[in-house]
Order: sequence, then C-alpha cells, then structure tokens
Amino acid sequence: MKKVVKDFINNSYQILSDKEEFDMVISQVLSFKNSDGTTGFQAIAVSQNDPSEIRCIRENIQGKSEYMKIPEWDYNIEDYLLDDLENGFEIEYMTIDEHCGIWYTIDNWREDISHMKGLQKYLSYCQQNEITSQVISLYSSDHINISDLYQEANGPYKIIAETSIGSRAIVLGHSSISPSPYVTWDTTPNRKHGYYAGHYFSSYTDAFKDYKERCQVIMSKHLEFERNKTKPNKVKKEYER
Repeated sequence: MKKVVKDFINNSYQILSDKEEFDMVISQVLSFKNSDGTTGFQAIAVSQNDPSEIRCIRENIQGKSEYMKIPEWDYNIEDYLLDDLENGFEIEYMTIDEHCGIWYTIDNWREDISHMKGLQKYLSYCQQNEITSQVISLYSSDHINISDLYQEANGPYKIIAETSIGSRAIVLGHSSISPSPYVTWDTTPNRKHGYYAGHYFSSYTDAFKDYKERCQVIMSKHLEFERNKTKPNKVKKEYER
C-alpha cells in the first residue's frame, strides 16, 4: 500500500476516534483527481457493532478532511462504488469483508446493475489483485462467482479465450474495428505486467492455431520447470561425498 494511502487511513481513524466512534472499520479507500490535478482520497467506514452506521471521510481540494454520516437507506454499491469508478476513481484499499459484500450484492443484482463500466473496472481490479471466487469462499459460507460478468478487454480487443498454466497465460482477443481482428498475447493470470508479444491475424483459424501453439509452449516450459524443481542437486551431492 502506498504511504500516502496509509497516511490517509491513519488520519481517517484519528477523525473517527475524535468523534468517539471507536468501533468503526475502514472498509474501502478510493482515490480521485481534483480539478487542480492533485490526488484526493475517500474512505468508507462501517460500524462493527451496527452495520447500518456508515461514515464517509473525504479529502477536499485544500487537503482537509470532510466527515459525513451516510443513511443506511442511501448507501449502495451502485452510487458509492460503481458510479465513482465510472467517473475516474480508483480503488486503493478494500477489505476482504467488503469484497464479500460486494460480490454478494452484485450476484443478487445481476439483472439490475446500471453502471456496467464501473462493474467491469471493479472486476478488472479483482482479477489484478487475485480476488477470486475461491478466495471469497474462504470468507463466506455462500458460494459466489461473478467472474462470468467480466468482459476483459485490452484496447479494442475483447478477450475471448484464456489458458493459464503456472505463472503464465495466453489469451486470444477479437476486435471488430481493427485491421487485424484477432490477436494472441502472452501475459500472467492476474495481468499484473500487462499484455506482451502480440501476434496479429486476419483470420480466426490462423489466430486459434497460434493460440494453441503458444499454450503448448508455456505448458512445456511449466513442465520443465516442475521437473527441474524435483531433480536432486548433483553438484551438492558430489561435493558432500
């Protein structure tokens, strides 16, 4: 976590403490750009004893913090997360409990979510930070999976296929507006390092052939890596004789 985010969280807890709200836990921090180009932060805090008690702490353009009580009836992830994400906010910090609540809400609101760009941005964050259905299931008794709602894209290309093996992944993308409508990329399962070594094609047949060949390459490298991990250290053994 960035130092500036940690400082904002510490300052927010101090504000809550000054108001004798000692049971409040900061569940998320978003960053945003002010009109003068500086970065501001916004935190949501929830009472451990009464989840209906919600607070928002926000830095204004002068760097001073504003404290607000949010009525329970007014708080929802559409207006306080997805809408913000659509308007340029970025997630800087979020607890796993908050993720569980968001996944549960999204799963129940599947047909009613209006801020789809914000939803895609949130799901992209989850992918990059390895917030998966398996992780959520460790903290929730409900088996929730909303990954099917994610339409991954890189530029104009929508990702239509993926194979992940170990720390590597190959993806196949399609674009209806690009001169080369199909592409394969090397990447990582969480996309931390972006997409690289793109191979572009005019036909799906050629692209899918390349996709399978690249998948085979990372499979072979992964198997070789696993074999080498289990090989005895011959040099060490000979030295010990």
